[in-house]
Amino acid sequence: MIRAASATDLPAIHRLVQEAARWMVARGIEQWQPDAFLTRRVDDVFARGETLVAYADGVLLGSVSLTWEDRFGWGEDGDDGRAGYVHLLVGRGYGRRLLAGAEQLMTARGRALSRLDCVLANPKLRSYYQAAGYRLVRETDFGGRIDIPRCGLYEKALTAPPDPRA
Repeated sequence: MIRAASATDLPAIHRLVQEAARWMVARGIEQWQPDAFLTRRVDDVFARGETLVAYADGVLLGSVSLTWEDRFGWGEDGDDGRAGYVHLLVGRGYGRRLLAGAEQLMTARGRALSRLDCVLANPKLRSYYQAAGYRLVRETDFGGRIDIPRCGLYEKALTAPPDPRA
């Protein structure tokens, strides 16, 4: 079941994201580090946007957060009112459905684009997003403001749902 997250889901989201970060580090994947910065990032995105969670049999299996602006990553384009921004997607088999749910929320809010960032040294994740319809717009190091590898900024055009009045 996928639903909107509440504050009571936050501890489970922290555990899931930290677990995903540990899994990546163990496999040499440069994306997230299991640390306090990542916990603060989850809290920040949760407070500024909307988070969806996927549960099965009472166990959290995935989450994704979205925000309505991202000037940090996208500069002036990050507050143009045209896009929603995907953050912290963790799936365990629910990634595509969570991503689609986030895109539906964006479309319902009148956003024409879905945007996200991804470490360029992570070819599997880059392929995952490209297979979901995202295209690389440009590369960034976030102006050297944070110590992470170079990232790609990805974007996908969203299709508006059919008008039920038509």
